[in-house]
Amino acid sequence: MATFGGVYIGTGGVGDTNGTHYYADLIYTISQTDTTFTVTVATIGYNNWKNSGRWQGVSAFIDGAESYNAVYMGPYQNNGNQEHVRASRSKTVSKLANTQTIKLQGWHGVDSGGSGGGAHTAWASATYSSEVIITVPTLPQASLSEVAKSGNDLDGNTSLTAKWTPVSTMTYQVVFSMGSYSSTVTAGAGASSATFKPPLSWLAAIPNALSGAITVELKTMSGAVQMGTASTKAVILTAPATAVPTIGALIYAQIYDLLSPAVPSTWNLFVQNRSGLHVEVGTCSGYQGSTISSITIAGGGYSSNTSVLDTGVLKTSGVNTFTVTAKDSRGRNATKTFSITVQPYGAPYFSAVLTQRANAAGTLDSSGSYALGTATYGYSALGSANPILRSLRYRETGTDAWIAAEGAFASGVAKLFGGALATDKSYDVLYTLSDAFQTVSRQDMVSRSMPIMEFGMGGLALAIGKEPDRVGLDVDWVAHFSRRTDFDTMPYVGGQPATAIVNGGTGQTTAALARNALGLGNTTGPLPPANGGTGRTDCADTVIQQGNSGSWYIRKWASGRKEAWLPYSAGSLAFTTAVAGVTGIYVPATQPSVALPSGFFSVAPAVYALTPNGTGYNCGFVASATVTALTLRLWMPYSTTAVAGGMIYCAGT
Repeated sequence: MATFGGVYIGTGGVGDTNGTHYYADLIYTISQTDTTFTVTVATIGYNNWKNSGRWQGVSAFIDGAESYNAVYMGPYQNNGNQEHVRASRSKTVSKLANTQTIKLQGWHGVDSGGSGGGAHTAWASATYSSEVIITVPTLPQASLSEVAKSGNDLDGNTSLTAKWTPVSTMTYQVVFSMGSYSSTVTAGAGASSATFKPPLSWLAAIPNALSGAITVELKTMSGAVQMGTASTKAVILTAPATAVPTIGALIYAQIYDLLSPAVPSTWNLFVQNRSGLHVEVGTCSGYQGSTISSITIAGGGYSSNTSVLDTGVLKTSGVNTFTVTAKDSRGRNATKTFSITVQPYGAPYFSAVLTQRANAAGTLDSSGSYALGTATYGYSALGSANPILRSLRYRETGTDAWIAAEGAFASGVAKLFGGALATDKSYDVLYTLSDAFQTVSRQDMVSRSMPIMEFGMGGLALAIGKEPDRVGLDVDWVAHFSRRTDFDTMPYVGGQPATAIVNGGTGQTTAALARNALGLGNTTGPLPPANGGTGRTDCADTVIQQGNSGSWYIRKWASGRKEAWLPYSAGSLAFTTAVAGVTGIYVPATQPSVALPSGFFSVAPAVYALTPNGTGYNCGFVASATVTALTLRLWMPYSTTAVAGGMIYCAGT
């Protein structure tokens, strides 16, 4: 309670010189609930002088708002220091607002002029009290200290636990929300936590993202009234690994008619280089709100970015695996695979054919009226679905009409046909293979009984004076050569070199040794002219073979000496590896090797020269040599990338 406390408020001429006859008090009371605050203020006027005859007025102010009252004090009226006049006012505010204050003030006046009506401002004599400032207490409100999570996946199994320090007798509401989804958990007085498991269906709130924030709001409640604003935190949860799209049913079938003739559908086989595949993907769906962004089908060397794939011919035999991939708006993929087996297929083919005259017994006879034909061939049986059809026909060379030989022929098995082949005529022979898709033929010839020159074996043999029966040139005729005949290799007679003793030679490899073998002199010194020699021990060597072996140039000498040389390029090499302990030497990471001519040298040759060429100042030598290959050592005096190579020259036996 506030009191004016003897403030002089007289008007003069009334005998109140010490402020003791009239005075006033300012009092206030406070009442509150959990959510409201009420203050009541009163200004009370007192009179203890019996010879008054004056008006006494009071006002009560709350934040400037006024309640006013005035009472007349008649002559000889004495209240004996009791209340004579009162003005009261109340104000109620909500604690839900921010920190606030309430200002209280009182007014007291005495007047002999009869100013009982109107406002206090009409009074000639008045006194205000001091202001009283009251602070409205703040609300009791809890604040989130932590939101703990038992995992990171939004899969319906992760628990979110909101934690706080409880406040007095308040209760609590904890709101968990994500997008348009929310759930409220209530907690009673004294509670310090609340737990909630966001359901899997909340993934629909993030259809285009792999993770999202769940907002947690803590509301402090007094009954149904919230204390202040909510305390808020957020946690991040991620779509689980199982949150992938679903691929619809797969339908696939063979495309039979990519090529003509088509693969028979009754075979129920995929045939290499003949069959195709049609694939359809049923409706694909996202997961918990996601949508499908793409579908791909790939396999067998083909692909499609739609839900349908029609391949060309399947080129790879064996198991062909196809993969269907669906991608959703979260970027997650789902796959399905299936496999088909493609049967290997190739066109029928002949490896060799040989047709010769024979007699009725099937014995080779150059004067026979029959022919004995042997064809070696292959085909793709596709199990037993693709049988091979074989036919053999023949005709007199130069005519058009073909004669069919009775019965089929088997691979590698001689077939006797004809019976009326004239010995003075030659005949064309046509071997044919047919499967369900392709037909191939190979033509051969039956020569006359006494041929001068005939081709045979499918064009791989040329025979003179006989019937062709082996690959190459085969001569069975007295020959006379009117011009010089050169041989790049030593002629052989009866399977032996022409210089062999059995063939009338000396069996020696040099002229000196041959003369010594003939008793014309020894080989330790000059062969005298008297013995048919030259008086010298040396004899000029001669080249007996020269040419190419792959990229190598080769030359053989009668003495057994052999030479080989190669313009070699190693291509572009990175000379960037420094040789340890040596300054200014850089080598490639891997040194090249060079294969020698196959079967040319019998011992490892000597490498007489490796002349570098190429870009820069590359240097090189041969580190090692075998009868089959050389290992090079190339280097540069600085680190660089350069084209390296050179001329390699080898000599040996």
